[in-house]
Amino acid sequence: MKVGLILEGLPDRKVMEYLAKRINPEIKVVSRTLGKKPDLIADCGEIAKLLLELGCDRVIIVWDLFPAEWENPVRTKQLSIKKTRPACGQDRKRIKSELEKAAVDLCRVCLVCIDAMLETWLLTDIRAVNVVLSTKTRRANVKPPPKLERNQDPKTLMINVFRREGRGRKSVYSDVDDAIRIAKAIPKDSRDLNKLRKLDSFVQFERCIAND
Repeated sequence: MKVGLILEGLPDRKVMEYLAKRINPEIKVVSRTLGKKPDLIADCGEIAKLLLELGCDRVIIVWDLFPAEWENPVRTKQLSIKKTRPACGQDRKRIKSELEKAAVDLCRVCLVCIDAMLETWLLTDIRAVNVVLSTKTRRANVKPPPKLERNQDPKTLMINVFRREGRGRKSVYSDVDDAIRIAKAIPKDSRDLNKLRKLDSFVQFERCIAND
């Protein structure tokens, strides 16, 4: 199966391509990054059409829920998850509208809204974060973040974890480099992705990748 991925940025691309291959080793992936959420929404229709024309069996569009209202990010920070969750539905409507404008078959497109952003996935299995932050002489012992599913800014949470627990270069979190390192550090045992499967958005992504 050949799948097209439409994503926001390079960290997302690295992690999603890796996880796709881990879920389905036989899959072929073609990715396109479109920048911040407004740009992704604006351009996803034509890019999805292009990916399908390139032979992709389906296209998966992945974006971050937060900032939920990119027109007014200050207001977003003042809202609770319960009040901003409908923004995911608003994003979906905008994306579907762009797909319809481009005459894309909606049955061949999967929409995955990450609540709240990539770092939510990465912090869900804290074992991987500890592997990345550990050194030969010191084993990191980061505890699972409380109420992670409610955290609107997990990237800042990750930055603070690296600053507090890391040493040297590892004390500075770089999503371009460290996000994929954390993803690759998720243990490969019989229950390897079970922690991630607690997240609805990951389950949706896994289903889109595994369903051939």
